[in-house]
Amino acid sequence: MRKFQLSLRMILLLAVIPAVVLAWRKPFQPKAMISPEGVLGGSKHGDADFVLMLENRGVLPIWYEGLPDSVEHFHFTYNPSSTSKSGSSIRYDTGIYRLNQGERVAIRVPHRYRVIAITVSTTVYDWRGRSAEVTSKELDIEFQGTQ
Repeated sequence: MRKFQLSLRMILLLAVIPAVVLAWRKPFQPKAMISPEGVLGGSKHGDADFVLMLENRGVLPIWYEGLPDSVEHFHFTYNPSSTSKSGSSIRYDTGIYRLNQGERVAIRVPHRYRVIAITVSTTVYDWRGRSAEVTSKELDIEFQGTQ
């Protein structure tokens, strides 16, 4: 009778296959956050921009659509609790850029109306190509500019 003998390669293979399957099936829940940074004057539209930052707080990198220094595909809602106005920013000459753990990138939202509060959301991607929406909480804006 022949004994059943496992080689080291077989043991490693038996351990790696379930790990890969589990990693592939895990849903994408990014640990990213959108937070306010300030107000930047003199945008291309003549008004000021609200500057927010998308920060990757997870261990694994995430990817965003935009330019190397800014997110260019995002949606925003002014005054979400009352008379809300919404819009989006989409540029077609952009690429997909990596955001590693702890890195931040700017989101510049144009100022158009009398704004009391704002929410901003953008789509991020993981290494598998899966997407998830990252949305800021309602941010109170103290802005002393034009209407």
